[in-house]
Amino acid sequence: MAEAFSDPAETFSDLIAAEDVLLFVNAAVTATGQREFHSGAHAQRLSLAFLHEYVRVNYRPVYAASLALDINDHNAVMVIEELLRTPREASREEKRV
Repeated sequence: MAEAFSDPAETFSDLIAAEDVLLFVNAAVTATGQREFHSGAHAQRLSLAFLHEYVRVNYRPVYAASLALDINDHNAVMVIEELLRTPREASREEKRV
């Protein structure tokens, strides 16, 4: 039986995508944008906003699916708000669903 070999570049990009999504999900479960740890609330909100925008733009279906996870209320509201604000970013296939 012939083995299927994948392109190393494709495998690497899949790994990066998985790491990006994992970073976002971890932040969405724990981060609230409040003053935590050593940075201020403003810096944390900026970091969290960047993560939301990055995942929304690059992985929109995964971003929407994150609502099915146990993310905190703060981030769930951000996901919903961002999806509603950016309907033109959705692909034709996403709009059909």
